[in-house]
Amino acid sequence: MNLNITKLTKDDHPVWDAYVQNHKKGTLFHMIGWKDAIERAFNVKASYYCATDEQKICGIIPLFTIKTLFAGSKVISIPYSVYGGVLGDSEEVEQELIQFSLNYYDEQKADYLELRYLHDSGLDFPKQNLYVTYIKRLANNAEEILHSIPKKSRASVRNGYKKFGLQFIINDDLDTLFRLYSINKRKLGSPQYPEKFLSSLMAEYKLNANIGTVLYKGIPVVSVLFFYFKNTIIPYFSGSDHKYWYTSANNVVYYELMKHACELDLEYFDFGRSREGTGPAKFKEYMGFEPIPLHYYYYSRNHKNIPNITPSNKKFNLVSQIWSHLPLFLTKSVGPLIVKRIP
Repeated sequence: MNLNITKLTKDDHPVWDAYVQNHKKGTLFHMIGWKDAIERAFNVKASYYCATDEQKICGIIPLFTIKTLFAGSKVISIPYSVYGGVLGDSEEVEQELIQFSLNYYDEQKADYLELRYLHDSGLDFPKQNLYVTYIKRLANNAEEILHSIPKKSRASVRNGYKKFGLQFIINDDLDTLFRLYSINKRKLGSPQYPEKFLSSLMAEYKLNANIGTVLYKGIPVVSVLFFYFKNTIIPYFSGSDHKYWYTSANNVVYYELMKHACELDLEYFDFGRSREGTGPAKFKEYMGFEPIPLHYYYYSRNHKNIPNITPSNKKFNLVSQIWSHLPLFLTKSVGPLIVKRIP
C-alpha cells in the first residue's frame, strides 16, 4: 500500500462526504456540514486530512485544536459533537491515521489528544467512561412503537394526548427552539451553545434537519432539532419549559419523532449521548432504550490524568447551582462564550 495523507481542500468536500456516507462507521458529525457550522459559530479552524492509495480515498481524520477553560489545549476529533475519530478502509489505514494524529498533536504542542468514537477501536489509550449513547432499531408502525415504550412511559404518552390534548408539529421555528433550549440549559445549570451554531447546522444540512415541537393549548412547550442521516433519525438539541412538564410533553415529542422516522422508512433512532446515572439517561431508559458505552480515547505525552470538566465533577456543583438562578438574558449571552472553551 502506497498511502498518502494530505490536508482536505474545498474541492475535496464532495468526495469526503461521499466517503462518510458510504463508510459503515461514518456519522453525521464526520460530514463537512458539521465542520463548517463549528467554524462559523465558534470561530475555530479545522484540520481535516484524507488518506489516499493510488489517488483513491481510503481513510479520513477530522481534527480541531481548541484552547479549553480547564484542560489546556486539546486536539479533538470532533468537538461540539458526540462521535468522531478515524474512519478507514482497513486497520492498517486506521493505524496510519492514528499515528498521523499523534504527530499532529505533537506539532500543535497540545496537552491532550481526544478521539471520540462510537465504536470500540481497540486503541491502547486511556478512556473516559462517563458517557453512553442510546440507539435502537425502530418498530414497524405507530402501534408497535407505542408498545415498545415501557408501560409507565407509555401511559404518559397516552395521558399527554387524552388529558392535555397535546399536538405535534414539524416546522423550522428556530426562535422557539432556542428559547426553550436556553430555558432548559439554565435550569440544568449548564451553558448553552450559541444560536448561530444551531442555525448554521440547519443551513448546512438543509432538508436533512428539522424541528419537532409539541403544543399545549397552542403554546410550544417542547422543541427538538433533529437530523436524518443514512437510515437513522437523530434528535440532538432539545428544549422544554419545566412549567409544563406535568403534561408529559417530553414523552410525546420523542414518541412522535419515532413515528415520524417509521413513516419515512428509517430503521434506527439515535437518542444521543448522556452521562450515566443522570436524569436525561434515566429518561431515555424509561422510554425503552438501553445504554451503549461510548469510547472516548485520550492521549497525553506527559501522562496527565484525563480531565473531567463535566457537571459530574463535584467542583462545579456550586457554579451549576448559581447558573441555574441567573437571568435568562445573561445565560443566553454568556453561555456561548463559556461553552466554546468546553468542547
